[in-house]
Amino acid sequence: MGGRRPIEEALELARERLRLLADVDGRDFAERLEALDAGLLAASRRAMADVGPGDAQLVAELMAVTVAADGLIAGELERTGARIRRLREGQAGSAAYRSSVGG
Repeated sequence: MGGRRPIEEALELARERLRLLADVDGRDFAERLEALDAGLLAASRRAMADVGPGDAQLVAELMAVTVAADGLIAGELERTGARIRRLREGQAGSAAYRSSVGG
């Protein structure tokens, strides 16, 4: 770990995850996110076993960064769901039109 405490490692990974989610570029995104999530989970577990009374600010920041990243994911899922609904509505409309014109 290079002298870093587990909470510092977890916070660094959470920040990296937030940066990745804020700047989705399409290239190997899913693989990078999966690796970051696995590393963050492991680091967070180590951090919670090591955290002390003076770490309240670091824990709060870790939680805030994690919530912000989860909010980006939730927003993207909502937008994707809306796009899928519009596509389905379009397909249903096209199918209805084709059946009405005998196609």
